[in-house]
Amino acid sequence: MRPQGMPKRRMLPAHYKELSVSKPRVDLFGAVHKGLRREIYATATVLEGANFADDAGKAAAAVALKTTLAFLDEHILHEGNHIAPKVKAVAPDLIPSVKEDHDEHLETSKELLALLAAVVGESGPVALGTGVKISQLFNTVVADQVAHMHFEETKINEALFANYTDEELTEIRVAIQTAIGPQRFGDWMTLMLPALNFAELVGMLGTMKATAPAPVFEGVSAIAAKVVKDWARVEAAIR
Repeated sequence: MRPQGMPKRRMLPAHYKELSVSKPRVDLFGAVHKGLRREIYATATVLEGANFADDAGKAAAAVALKTTLAFLDEHILHEGNHIAPKVKAVAPDLIPSVKEDHDEHLETSKELLALLAAVVGESGPVALGTGVKISQLFNTVVADQVAHMHFEETKINEALFANYTDEELTEIRVAIQTAIGPQRFGDWMTLMLPALNFAELVGMLGTMKATAPAPVFEGVSAIAAKVVKDWARVEAAIR
């Protein structure tokens, strides 16, 4: 059994091949994982520097932590409802590892929220001590999530790409987006878009412009204009 808080080390299969850059597949994990990694890194930084003995420090830490955990918990829910059944149908041996990771994260999420609730009524050294516990426990979330996302981006994608067409993968993506709903979808776009590189932004928004209803594309473009640093260049590339 691995020590508590230590991430699992997963080796890539010997036959794993890098994804083709000339013919990229529909990737259900790439963009959302980039956004989530950016989010958890930023939150880890906030927690490391937070002064939990100060009300303003507690408030800033609470906003960052609650926001990040909500995204991670929701992501797990959507994966369980929409992606896991497809994986189970073609590669059931992969499911136990994914489920174990998801269950461990949800338990840790509850622990973090309980510590956050406790620190609200604390002061001085006691509050600082709880703050250290929160930061240290969240660092295990960072480590575990990075390893878990890598596993999904390699082994899970390998199974999906081998057994489903891009059209079928797109159907899964649309089902997730529909379950999220328009307002929350905007939150997810705010999370993901700043994490993508120029080529990824052009690919995503260009495809959206060609295939999505005009109001959807216009809404996402409005978000991108606020959160993407090089938006003018991206916008010019998709005209």
